[in-house]
Amino acid sequence: MGPWYVGPMTTRHPQAPRIDRVMTHIHRNLVRGLSLDELADVAALSRFHFSRVFHEITGEGVSSVVRRIRLNRAAALMVTTDLPVVRVGQGCGYVNVQSFERAFRRAFGVTPLAARAGRRMLSPLIPSKTGDWTMYPVETRSETSFTIAALSHRGAYTQIGAVFQKMDHMLTASGQPTGDSIGIYYDSPQDTAVEDLRSHAGRVVLSGEVPPAMERVDVEGGDFAVLTHVGPYLGLPAAWHYMFNVALSERNLVPRAGIPFERYLNNVRTTPVEDLVTEVCVPVTSV
Repeated sequence: MGPWYVGPMTTRHPQAPRIDRVMTHIHRNLVRGLSLDELADVAALSRFHFSRVFHEITGEGVSSVVRRIRLNRAAALMVTTDLPVVRVGQGCGYVNVQSFERAFRRAFGVTPLAARAGRRMLSPLIPSKTGDWTMYPVETRSETSFTIAALSHRGAYTQIGAVFQKMDHMLTASGQPTGDSIGIYYDSPQDTAVEDLRSHAGRVVLSGEVPPAMERVDVEGGDFAVLTHVGPYLGLPAAWHYMFNVALSERNLVPRAGIPFERYLNNVRTTPVEDLVTEVCVPVTSV
């Protein structure tokens, strides 16, 4: 499964694996044109049948999904890199820079350069409807308190990978028994300049002991809304957006005091990106 389609926890559309393949193909080939015939071939369906099944599962047309993925990636690149606008547009499948700038402004309300000048992540585009299926599985779960050994990171959240690698090396060298990897992100990318974003890369320490060179972060237990995202980490901003703008209100939940976090359930070095499983966990209480 991927972040583009998650149905009810116990039921999947019989053609969902075909659409999973298509979405992976789209993410990996944004730099060039993607025809309906090509995507239908990836799904191993006729063009007519593919269009119908795709809309039935995702709630969107093929061109709308491709456009949304292109623009979300472009928005992230404009804010987190210094690539020229023309390079960003080309890298996301726009041959003509003018058409890229028009599409970007129509989607986000600002030009690409204005987005970069603000140094704040734009709210990702999410589908306006989701057919007969929910966007992500979300459950309310009671979490126990835990402690992580962590290293801090300041700057773009997309650059935290190197901090996770350093953290893993330090914990391996310490010989500490550890559990899941945890990412904690303290600031809203929509309200905070990229260079001021604060985060922690950590791992649960089962003994509760933290090596001297690392920071101790205690996460208090309680009720959490837990969203499961499957696929590339690049899709996580949309998952957070969905959690706060759709999932919580649908379940009559509001955030409470506590630390929201991401829990990574795979080894990123040995797992294909389309199979990465991440839990987005937000402390909540009922309205």
